[in-house]
Amino acid sequence: MKIVLVAEAIQPFRKAIVNALIRKGYKTLEATDGAEALRFFDGRCIDLLITERNIPAINAMDLIRNIREMPSYKSLPTLILSSEVTGEQEDQQVAQRTSWITKPIDLERFMRVVEQSVA
Repeated sequence: MKIVLVAEAIQPFRKAIVNALIRKGYKTLEATDGAEALRFFDGRCIDLLITERNIPAINAMDLIRNIREMPSYKSLPTLILSSEVTGEQEDQQVAQRTSWITKPIDLERFMRVVEQSVA
């Protein structure tokens, strides 16, 4: 069973994502901010990180940079959720194995991207 960490500050939105993942057979972990999400990267198996771009405490870009510095998670696939797409996608350390999903989320498309990311 694949394990997905969902880092999203807005509880109803986080729960909607988590519920969609659970329905498709994924195990989920939840974080309400970037610092909490970073604490999950302690050697445990995580197959995918889904994070809001502007998550509190440590934003998505810094969170991904920190994770990619850890040898065990260097190639961890990530999905960034955002209501806007910016030039940050050009950051090479972040761009590797990262997909962007624009809000509002189309759940069918979202789940296709999740499935491709963990394949």
